[in-house]
Amino acid sequence: ASWGICSAVGLSYGPMHSLIPCLLVGLGIDDMFVLVQSWDNLGDMPGVDLPEKVGQAMRHAGLGITVTSVTDVLVFLIGGTTVLPSLRSYSIFTGVGICFTYFLQITFFLAWFSIDQKRINDKRDGMFCWKRHPNMDLDKEKSILRRSFSKLGKILQHFPIKIAVLLSSLTLVAVSSWGFSNISVELNYVGFLPSDSQLFKWFSWDEELFPKEGELGHIYLGEIDLAQELSKLDNIIDQFEKKGDVIKSVNGWYPEFKKYVNTHFRSADNPIPYSPITEGNFNKLLTQFLFSPNGSRYQNNFKFDGDLKCGEPAPPILVSSIEFSHPKFETGPRGEHIEAMRWVKEKVAKENFPTTTFAMAQAYSRWEIDEVISYELLRNVLLALVMVTITTLLLLADFLTCFMVLLCLIMTLVDVLGLMYFWNMNIDIVAGTNIIISVGLCVDYSAHMAHSFLTKTGSGNERLQQTLTEMGPAVFNGGFSTLLAILMLVNSKSYVFISFFKIFFLMIVIGLFHGLVVLPTALSIICPEPYSHYTKILETKPEHTNGIIVPANGMHKSIDKK
Repeated sequence: ASWGICSAVGLSYGPMHSLIPCLLVGLGIDDMFVLVQSWDNLGDMPGVDLPEKVGQAMRHAGLGITVTSVTDVLVFLIGGTTVLPSLRSYSIFTGVGICFTYFLQITFFLAWFSIDQKRINDKRDGMFCWKRHPNMDLDKEKSILRRSFSKLGKILQHFPIKIAVLLSSLTLVAVSSWGFSNISVELNYVGFLPSDSQLFKWFSWDEELFPKEGELGHIYLGEIDLAQELSKLDNIIDQFEKKGDVIKSVNGWYPEFKKYVNTHFRSADNPIPYSPITEGNFNKLLTQFLFSPNGSRYQNNFKFDGDLKCGEPAPPILVSSIEFSHPKFETGPRGEHIEAMRWVKEKVAKENFPTTTFAMAQAYSRWEIDEVISYELLRNVLLALVMVTITTLLLLADFLTCFMVLLCLIMTLVDVLGLMYFWNMNIDIVAGTNIIISVGLCVDYSAHMAHSFLTKTGSGNERLQQTLTEMGPAVFNGGFSTLLAILMLVNSKSYVFISFFKIFFLMIVIGLFHGLVVLPTALSIICPEPYSHYTKILETKPEHTNGIIVPANGMHKSIDKK
């Protein structure tokens, strides 16, 4: 449905779009597990009919899956505002897909789930529904996963364990912060080739055996009267030659032309460009220079409106260029290549030539992508964090819990970006896209646990125990199923798929750690107030203490223990 609608409105389809089914499967199964777990948590409810019990399950699970679905959609819609066409199309495709997934969860899946529960209550066979099993026992024992999270909750109740958990998470953030500060922003276009292809091997051997010493570039000038702009050319060349950390060498026609004219046709007190030169004289001197032994090699730097002939003034110049080269920049977090490109473009633009003038190098096609992705990654992640904060605050309706969810999300992002450095990954357009869209994924785990914690009453440790026992299995199953959905990509030869797998693997594992361990531990310490309607429900239930019923009004009534 999402692909049909997006294709109908003219959105483009690219290689990364083939990853969308893996993502939607993981997100969809996550919501299914939450719904089923909420149903299991209700247990047996004698006297309650099926529709009402389904409503009770949705009362607990509905808000949780709504929070996560809304935040996911908002994150992807933010990605759809980027200037990068591939990321924009990918984000809109996925955002529309999540909308349909959410709609189908609360309608199609819930309807079939209700029908299946009716089958179970009627003790009918799962394969042959007309066959009944009168002796089938419907009593459900706690699953192994539920018992495991119950034990985890008991372990986390000990204060030294809580301190160890928080310190370990802070240590991971500190180490990851160092890795994040050293990660480089660089697009390696060769990496998009299959690693076992001959072309990939050729590029790898060429880089290893014949490494480049820098990147060649040109300054292009459109149709212009160069005789009147020699001072500006002289100024650019002078600045380029003085900027050794950005420009390795300048091999343009102008320095040689200047030397040729001042040596043979000008006196020491009347050199160019400080003394004016007429257009006609310039054209004659340019022809002589381009047919001289030192100047003939620069003929290819000009495109004339006609043929250049020896002994005749040069025709009008349509395009001219000046060659320069950058030194070899080491990849790193400082982005030296991006700063060098910016410096060259700024100096050329500052001279304000009266025609189209720009600097270009073959490497700029990659460097400009690095520049854009750096800005877009920061912009989209910040916008996503803002939208996630607003959404969770409105739907969870608790400022302190919302802050803790946001803190876990930020810690997860820092951990993922830092561990990418230790996994020999760079930030490029593919990695940046995956990081942006994974923000919505990793917030799901924390949001589910936070909402569940707010529905529990009692002490911090009691609420920790209940949250992990009742919601922990669903969140873990959702994360683990998403991990299984992307596990098939681990042996892929495509850089796009490998990058997707690595980033989402880190996001799922670290997100589960923060959502299932760190967040419940922190919430049990700060212990935010539960929702008021859950507190009122608890207060209306009578307490039994040693044969004494204590109603909500505080009156005591003795009963016979027998």
